[in-house]
Amino acid sequence: GSGGSGEANGMWFGPRL
Repeated sequence: GSGGSGEANGMWFGPRL
């Protein structure tokens, strides 16, 4: 969704670099 390298249910997950 915003930031991270993956997305799930419109939410961000992973390193926000």
